This record gives sequence, C-alpha cells and structure tokens, in this order.
Amino acid sequence: MIQKLCGRVCRVFAAAIVVLVVTASARAVEVTVQNDSLAAGQTGNIQAGFVAGESAASWFTSPCDGSVIGVQVFWRSVDGTAPISLEDSITVFAGGTFPTPGAVLEAIIAPVMTDSVVNEFRFLDDTQTIPLIVPVTNGQRFVVSFKFANTPNALVGPSVVTDFDGCQSGSNALFAVPGGWFDSCLLGVTGDFFIRAVVDCGSLNGACCEVGGGCSDTTDTACTAAGGAFQGEGTNCASVTCSEACCFQPTGCLDLAVADCVVASGLAQGPGTACATTTCFPVGACCNPDGTCSDGVLDSDCIGAGGVFQGDGAVCSGVTCPQPAGACCLSNGGCLELSLTDCAVIPDTSWAGTLTDCTDADGNGTADDCEGCPPSGQPQSAEVLTPSGLLVPMRTMRMIGVRTLSANPGQSQALRVTATSLASPFDVWNGQSMWVGPPVEYSELPGRGFSTPGPLNVEDTFLSAPLQCSPFFMDWTSLGDATVWIRGELIAPSSMASPAGPLSEPSAYSLQFVVTGCAVDVEASFGPPMDIVTAAWGDIAELSQGEARAVNDSVGVEEFSFIVDKFSGKGGPAGSGGLPIKARTDMLGVFTGPSPVLDGVVSVGEVTAIVGAFGGGGYPFVPTTSVVCP
Repeated sequence: MIQKLCGRVCRVFAAAIVVLVVTASARAVEVTVQNDSLAAGQTGNIQAGFVAGESAASWFTSPCDGSVIGVQVFWRSVDGTAPISLEDSITVFAGGTFPTPGAVLEAIIAPVMTDSVVNEFRFLDDTQTIPLIVPVTNGQRFVVSFKFANTPNALVGPSVVTDFDGCQSGSNALFAVPGGWFDSCLLGVTGDFFIRAVVDCGSLNGACCEVGGGCSDTTDTACTAAGGAFQGEGTNCASVTCSEACCFQPTGCLDLAVADCVVASGLAQGPGTACATTTCFPVGACCNPDGTCSDGVLDSDCIGAGGVFQGDGAVCSGVTCPQPAGACCLSNGGCLELSLTDCAVIPDTSWAGTLTDCTDADGNGTADDCEGCPPSGQPQSAEVLTPSGLLVPMRTMRMIGVRTLSANPGQSQALRVTATSLASPFDVWNGQSMWVGPPVEYSELPGRGFSTPGPLNVEDTFLSAPLQCSPFFMDWTSLGDATVWIRGELIAPSSMASPAGPLSEPSAYSLQFVVTGCAVDVEASFGPPMDIVTAAWGDIAELSQGEARAVNDSVGVEEFSFIVDKFSGKGGPAGSGGLPIKARTDMLGVFTGPSPVLDGVVSVGEVTAIVGAFGGGGYPFVPTTSVVCP
C-alpha cells in the first residue's frame, strides 16, 4: 500500500555480502551491471515496507552486444537467520518508459530466497536445465524486477536491500499495491536496490584499425574477419592511433597513418604492420611457371606473373624450382605426363608444353594435346597476394586486365573472350564471344585518349586492346609481363542494378587461346579456359601497388577523390603518381551502340558517374537484344 512506503528505510544492518555458489559454466567475458554501491562488509538498508504482490526493480544499460545470463538479489533479515522463502518471480523486462517497464523478455518463477547471501539465478527451472538467455545490444536499456509473494516482517525482514549513498534518479522503481509503477526515489527510498544483472559479452569491444585507415569500436572477432588489427579489449578509437608500416621506394619505411602514407605517395602495408617487422619491396628468386628461375625479382612481380616467390634475399643458385608437367607424346601414340627434362629422356617423343595433359576427351585413343593442333597457352590474370595467401584475379569495371603466358614462346595465337554469366539485363549476351584485337600503347596524359597512341615515357602509358568480331593472331609472349587491358561493349561491371530493381550479381567471363592454323569454330582447338569476373560499377579504388592491383568491391569517397584528381590532370599510373590508370577510371565514352565504347578520356561525365554509383545508382547502360557480333 502506498501509505506504507515511508517505512521502507527504517532498518539498518551490517552486510556481510556473500555470493551464492551456482553450477552454471564459466563464460568468456561476464560483466555484472548494477546501480548499488555495496561491497563485502558494508552496511545497507533492509526494505521491509513491501507487501505481497509488490515489486522492486532496477533499470540497466547493456555494456555490449551479448545476453543477460544471470540475475542477483541480496536478501537479508536483521539477524541473518530467517528460513528460506519462496517468492513470486524475477522478471527481465524491456526498457519501456521509466518507471514503467516494457514487454516481458523472460521470467524466473517462484525463486527460492536464502537469507544473508546474494542469491544468483542463471536458470529458469529448478532442475537447472533451461538457461536464462536474454539477448541485448550495446547501449540497450532493460529492467530486472523482483516480485514479493510474501509480506516481509516490518521489523526484521527478510527483504531486498538498498545501499546508503543515495537513490539514483531513473534507475530504481517499485510496483505498489494499489497504485502501479512509481519512481522509488520519489516515495522515500533513499538508496539503490541491490538487484543486479550478469551480461555475457562474449568478448568486449575495443578499437579496430581498419583496412583503408579508419577506426571502429567493435569485437576482436569482427575486426579480424574484416582484415583489421584489434587494439585490445577496452580500448577505443579516441585513445589509439592507427598507424601501419608505410614503404617508400627503394627501401624506406615509416610508421604512419594510412592517410599520411597516401599523401606521401607511400605504400601502406596493412593494419597491424610496423616497420620494425616489415621488409619493404622484398627481392629474391622467383620460380617461374615454366620451371625456370629468375633472380632479383620483386615478390609482387613474381606472384603477378604466376610464379612462386622463394623469399627475400633468396637466389636461384640456392633453390630448386619444380618443373611443370605436360603431355609427353610417345612415338607409339601413347602419352605420359612428364616434365620437359624427363620427356627428353625417352627417344622419339615430343613435349606438348606446360598446362597440357594426357586427357583423351574424344576417345580416339590419342591424347587431345598430342593431336593435330599444337597446344595453346592460357591467359594468366595479373594477381595480388591477399592476407589469407590466396591469389585473386585482377578486376576492373569495364575492362579485363590480363598478362599472358604461352605454352610455346614464339607461337602465334588468338585470344577469345566469352561472356559466361552476365547480370541482368546483360544476360542476353551470355554465351557470346569476341576476339581481342591488337594491343596498342596509349597515353596517360590529360586529353590524350585511345585515339592518340604514344610514343611517350613508359611511366605515362599503358597497353589496351579492343574487342572485335574476328580473330587476331600474335605472339603474346612478346609483350613480356605487361598487362593488356581488354575493352569493349561486351564487358560489363558486376553488381549492377536493372530497371526491375537492385541486383548483386557477377559479370563472369572465360578467356581462351587458340593457335594459328587451328579451326576457330571447333572447341577442341582452344586451350584451357581462365575464368574472371569484373568489379562493381564505379569501383576504382585499389588496395596495393603496381599494375597487379585489386579493387575492393566498394564505391566510396576514395573513388570520388581519384576521379576528381584524374579529371584535374593529376598523377598518372602507379609508378608516377599513385592514381589508377585510365584503364580503370574511364567509365563512359562515345556511343556506337546500346552502350558507349570507352574513349580513354576522364571527363566530367566520369565524375558524374562516380557520384551516381556512390549514391547507389545502377549501371547506366542497357543492351539491345541483338548479339554483339553477327
């Protein structure tokens, strides 16, 4: 009854606080949230003015994304010897609007209260088989309420306890009979209820230095999964500086923030790196795909050419490179898969080359690679080594960047590009093929487009080849390890949006060589395919240095900054300024069909296109229903 509330603060005792032992298993990180300030040996008040059916409640804020897994109530009589008491319930509510709780989230029915201890409950049933689990998010308000089934003795208790240092507004409430919910501070209760909650945080939040230089407060698991460097539980972005090793040619290194590294035209080595443990631009022996070895090769160049880097400082005289196997064609029509060296030991044999085998797909008794057509090479994507150690094909929006390796150097071959799985509405082109035309060196300088070839300083140029409807044969290995950027209407970005709504689909292609003299309309003439997908529309930001760069599948502020700088005539290719080359930044062009042919000029149209992509706009072109080639 409301008239009795003034009697709730009349009893004082010396509290020897003891936690009741429970059988619940240990949690990774448990945080006890409380309003009261009582500790072992301190004194508190027995709140003996309650009547049966009334409740005492505490409001809490979750310290993390986790779960409420336990509740605690200090239960005390004056002499500490009262028998156990079966009370009504302990309920976890949503925050609601103080002093009225929200919806019931979970309830422990008929809790057994023991005098003179902190009674802790982690299960919903007496047999302790159903655990208390109430999911909460960081900053979420929730309520723990204790409801009396018995009226405490007004003189000796036992009852719930409060501390002595004042009642915090908005943190303590009670349910009176009659009357409903009230702020207990306004009804004469002078302390905070000793009612607490135990929250399992799994792991506490901390500062995460992110890829790209940002910082966020998150968990260790989430930070690591995103490729960041976790700074420790309990840290925050306001108290840490996210620096990483920043490399400068030829061998310099400074620990800098990513933004400062970019300003200085350095190469950031990734979250968690430091110059003390980083080797910038490691050079060593490279085992090439053909089994040969090259000294003094940058690790990035070795990996980009499909080789295996042998370690910083390694030399070919100290390593043994594995020899590639290929089809060894025997004089009796048989076939063995051997290295070139081993094949030469057998008289009257011919080695079909790397990337060949003894497969007899047509079942005629002769290995396909030992039949009429000489073996074809395979296009090799320029690659970048990811933190997980995987090789990821280089991608860009409206071009495909490839480096080429041939089974037989000096052999003339044509390169075919086939659309294997395009996102709608470009799926009308699935199965269509085009041929890569002659590669030409083009300018990076402002105002110089694809129509204005070099010659210029190599740092200011790049190679690009158009798609065409007829085969073009050349010795592609004559280009060395240069990247050729293939452009044309057939090439569309991934993650486009169609008129029917947003999609998130890749645009996948297959690249294959065919040797001159072989029938280009017979699939058996073609070499093994290499599959590649393009990047999202508008994504031009890059993650690592050199031509073997990878886009990051995100259209952000970096893209806008790159386009504006490119439009302003700043920078050039990676070696001369750090900006992405035009092969990446040119998105629009001259309309010759349903979508424009790239023109090699970065104009205000590109700036507008990036703004649209940043805002979630889809690919601005749609195909006709006609095929690309007649």
